[in-house]
Amino acid sequence: MSAKVYRTTDPGPDGIVPLFIGGEPYPIDEARVFDVHSPQDNKRFARAHGASKADAIKAADVAWETFATWKHVVGNRRRDIFWRASDILNERAEEMKALLMLETNCGIEAANRQVNFVFQMLRELAGYATKIAGTTPEAQTPGIFTLTLKQPIGPALVIAPWNAALLLAARAIAGPLVAGCTVVFKASELCPRVHHALVKIYHDAGIPAGALNKIQCGRQDAAVVTETLIAHHAIKKVEFIGSNPVGAIIGSLCGKYLKPIFMELGGKSPALVLEDANLQQAAELIVRGAFFHHGQICFSTERVIVVEAVAEEFTALLKAAGEKITYAGTAAQLRFAEHAEEVIADAVAKGAIPLIGGPGFVSIASARPTILTKITKEMRISDEETFGPSLSLYVVKDADEAVKLANDSKYGLSASIHTKDMLRFVKLAAEIEVGQVSMNSMTLFEELTAPLGGAKGSGWGRANAFHGIEEFLVEKMLYIGPPEVGAH
Repeated sequence: MSAKVYRTTDPGPDGIVPLFIGGEPYPIDEARVFDVHSPQDNKRFARAHGASKADAIKAADVAWETFATWKHVVGNRRRDIFWRASDILNERAEEMKALLMLETNCGIEAANRQVNFVFQMLRELAGYATKIAGTTPEAQTPGIFTLTLKQPIGPALVIAPWNAALLLAARAIAGPLVAGCTVVFKASELCPRVHHALVKIYHDAGIPAGALNKIQCGRQDAAVVTETLIAHHAIKKVEFIGSNPVGAIIGSLCGKYLKPIFMELGGKSPALVLEDANLQQAAELIVRGAFFHHGQICFSTERVIVVEAVAEEFTALLKAAGEKITYAGTAAQLRFAEHAEEVIADAVAKGAIPLIGGPGFVSIASARPTILTKITKEMRISDEETFGPSLSLYVVKDADEAVKLANDSKYGLSASIHTKDMLRFVKLAAEIEVGQVSMNSMTLFEELTAPLGGAKGSGWGRANAFHGIEEFLVEKMLYIGPPEVGAH
């Protein structure tokens, strides 16, 4: 294991965020350096070395070579590495929060949540490293004994986004590494310093040189670099976290090269409000779930569906709760705020009525928190993820219609149901086509030990705890018996 330690806040030579291949910063090619700009004033605040096709091949080659040894590292050693990683993150917490706020434009609350969650997540995952085990199915052929082995699938390509830059990348990298796979991590070009700091934490915790390799590239090179990695013989599985449109492209490439993929994509998460709900509590939670972090969470509440029996009372409470939030933070890039505002403007132009807010900006890269009513199918907002601080309000006859409308989406990430009746919640939750449903909570609720993932156009596969590790294990069946039994 490498003993060299890098400061988290030191991006690399001359302030340029380097590639990280084979356990050390890769020599920088000045011709491939790109700028990272602030959404506030469009000024450059970082520079990063963009990977070429050759760099991508080198990272995959190194991951393949290292897999031959990393896959045999015993579970308690992997456990100890991830426990140390959590300690190092805790020591560097303030540095990491500062980087998150600088580079992804998030507020202190969002930065705190990410750092605290990842600290706990790493400790939770560490414990599973020693619990990977096969089974002993009962053979139906006399004289035959059967058993299964759980083995790492091989080097994984991990592509993580910018919106929860630390949390999503840390979890995506940890799953395959705990399973015994090596990783090529394609970091986001929008937050290269955060992702580089994360990789250095893993490295300083004792991840062997070559087990975790990190590249980033400018947007103009992303398609070529990504396909090069997916096509590479070493890459045995892909994990992608990002938007639905990009997920469709990545998924098609994996189909082209016959590579399995684990995807967590976008959402259009609905909150259902039934007649027996605590309406005041529901209104406050739904508004918070829609506007937190400028709506830049795939699990954000984008739709609220209320039954008509309490629609008038709930609408007034929702409006009051929404009016308390005049600023929802700032988007990570101006273009993301502009997209959210464009979708709202389209809806208003086609007849949607703002309950609060409407088209426009609070400040640079900060869209107005908005709740719209009278949504129709021809509006983009009806089933396009805004990824901004917006909420669409629908009124339906009853719970059955609420479920039907909730399912009328290409997405299927998360939902919430507000009701005091637990049995009713369970029955309705079973009918909603999403990966997780919460009762009397926000749609962005998450538990460290619970499976997390989507349905339909929101992806497939499950993250968190052993569920995320299993995504990178393959099961091999062994048959044991005398030769004469096998001959038959």
